Amino acid sequence: PCVKIEATFSWYYHRKGYRTTEWSQQHSNGSWIYGSNFTFTPSLDDQDKSITCWVRYPLNWVKNTISVDIADPPKTVEISTNATDRSHLALCSPEAEGGPDPVVVQEGESISLSCNAESRPQPTLSWRKGNETLKSTRQGKECVLLLSNVRPEDAGEYQCWAETPEGSANKTLRLCVLYGPRLSSNQSRSSCWQEEHSLHCNCSLNSWPLLQIQWEVDGQTLSEDSKSGGPQVTSSAQKNAVTSSLSWPTGKLDKSHNIICRGANHLGTYTMHFLFSPPTKVEWNRGSSVISGFCGALVAIILCVLCLGLIKFYKQRKVKASSKAGGAEVLNSANGGHQRPSDGSVIYSNVSPLGKKSPSDQSNAARGRIRTSSLRVPSASIPEPELYYATLEFSKLKAKEPTPPEEFVDYSEVKQK
Repeated sequence: PCVKIEATFSWYYHRKGYRTTEWSQQHSNGSWIYGSNFTFTPSLDDQDKSITCWVRYPLNWVKNTISVDIADPPKTVEISTNATDRSHLALCSPEAEGGPDPVVVQEGESISLSCNAESRPQPTLSWRKGNETLKSTRQGKECVLLLSNVRPEDAGEYQCWAETPEGSANKTLRLCVLYGPRLSSNQSRSSCWQEEHSLHCNCSLNSWPLLQIQWEVDGQTLSEDSKSGGPQVTSSAQKNAVTSSLSWPTGKLDKSHNIICRGANHLGTYTMHFLFSPPTKVEWNRGSSVISGFCGALVAIILCVLCLGLIKFYKQRKVKASSKAGGAEVLNSANGGHQRPSDGSVIYSNVSPLGKKSPSDQSNAARGRIRTSSLRVPSASIPEPELYYATLEFSKLKAKEPTPPEEFVDYSEVKQK
């Protein structure tokens, strides 16, 4: 049989406050295993300290030493700021008890927010506003957020986060920005209008701290406790906005009214002017009407003259074009041929054969503006000839420009027997 050899355990640590527990266990093959547990509560002071375990047998001994490495997640986060104005902290009180610490800054100023936390290992620090991680700088163990030229929209809650693989912690700060009165972002809420026989006005202004609104009508200051029957004023506030309403039963509006809305806090004043006028009456001016009528008639006459001139001009162009398009033909009764003249002379056609003059021929000659005469010969030497007439007819007339003066030509035929 195997001899049971028991081991003796001993522990060494730099401080007290720990406990040990020894135990043993037999395996299925009959062998034994011996052990000892060392239990203590670590702190940051235990970092890098040594723990030694000694095991002694009747004939031998062994030992093992380990170093303590503390992994301590961040538990608290500290926030500091360079803000010096603490006189207006009451204006930035937390909305609920136990809320974030307030910090007050005036519009246009700059402020730095710093935070730090203790943990093992060193935590990762960051600043956040809502779900947005802000740009910050690490200065030693601190994380610094710088806000320059602060605006009203920078107001709100800021959180500093400290994170390690073993855990995280955060702290929240509430930033309040003080600024003077200004027009609400919803400008349509500031206006005046008439409804039946009443005048209504709304004035909506933003500021922090909240402002007071006063109305003036024609130089008279109004208040919310005005007498019934006159202008009535009511006001309401929502977050940083104050809206004031003016209701005035004016009856028939027969004159202009100067209405002023003025909002003020300790940082400034904002003024809005409303000028309300009755409808404008339109009067008939006889002198103006006469002048307008005369001018209208003169314009109509000028247009008519221009139209007539244009019509006459286009008619003349049409006649000239028609004259140029027409041709002229000369019928030669002697050879039966046709020829066109090369100049602008008068064209004659259809010349009848020589013969005795008939009455119809005389009428045609008269229609053709032909003047005939007989050749006078002394009766003593030459017997009186027999006179023949030629019938002439004018065809198409073509004249060069400028047209030479019309000539009258006498034609006669002399035939001796």
